[in-house]
Amino acid sequence: EKAIYGTLNIKSVPDIAMVLINNNKIGFTNYSNDRFMPGKYQLALQKATYDTIMKDIVIDRNKAVNLFFKLEHTKVYLDSVKTATRRERFMKILVRQAILGCLAAGCGGAGYYYNLQAEKAIQNENNAKNGYLNESKDGANFTKLYSAYQAAEKTTDEKLLTRNILYGVAGAFVLSFAVSFTF
Repeated sequence: EKAIYGTLNIKSVPDIAMVLINNNKIGFTNYSNDRFMPGKYQLALQKATYDTIMKDIVIDRNKAVNLFFKLEHTKVYLDSVKTATRRERFMKILVRQAILGCLAAGCGGAGYYYNLQAEKAIQNENNAKNGYLNESKDGANFTKLYSAYQAAEKTTDEKLLTRNILYGVAGAFVLSFAVSFTF
């Protein structure tokens, strides 16, 4: 007995695309049917977010038709992905800018606070210096006043160093903020 059927095998990437023959749904890829009636058919593959593929095929008796399709995304889908990617990139930049801006402002504000503290420390240092300079070296308070001057000088140096570090870090954050617009 001679076989009266042909075989139709359809694979696609990605798989699970709907297979339609003459506009009738017959299954999903990867599709295989070894009892296909010979004849001419219109094949269509459909999958959400992908372009529909249309192809005229001929099934012959005792022959296999093996088809492979690579599905391509629709332009609408690709445009929406690009828009989402741009939006995500913009949001990342915005968050980065906000963080860098806050860090720059915070360090700048702290630097300003320490600048005010340094100004007070310089005034205290000058007062202590004048106090020990006006005391004779043989005076009973000279050692105490000189020690107070040295302590005031140390405090001034600490405040100035802290101010300088904070202003430097703030500057680095401002520079990072400016440079990050390009990335």
